[in-house]
Amino acid sequence: MRHRNTVKTLGRKKAPREAMLRNLATSIILHEVVKTTETKAKVIRPIVERIITTGRENTIHARRELMKSLMTEGAVNKVL
Repeated sequence: MRHRNTVKTLGRKKAPREAMLRNLATSIILHEVVKTTETKAKVIRPIVERIITTGRENTIHARRELMKSLMTEGAVNKVL
C-alpha cells in the first residue's frame, strides 16, 4: 500500500521532472553552488548524497551508475 507516500511533483509530469532533477544534480556537482527554490533543494538533496556515496567506490560499475544519473562525463569525473 502506498499510504502517505507522496512524490513532490514540482508542477511537472514525470519525464520533465526527472530531467530537471538530473540537470540540477549535474549543476550542483559541477558548480558546487546552485541557486534554486527550497522545495527543489529538499528534493535534490538525497539524490546528490546518493551520487556522492556511489562515487566513493571508484569502480567501473560505479562510473556506469553515475552516468545514468548525471548528464555529462565531466560531472562523473569530478565525483570520482
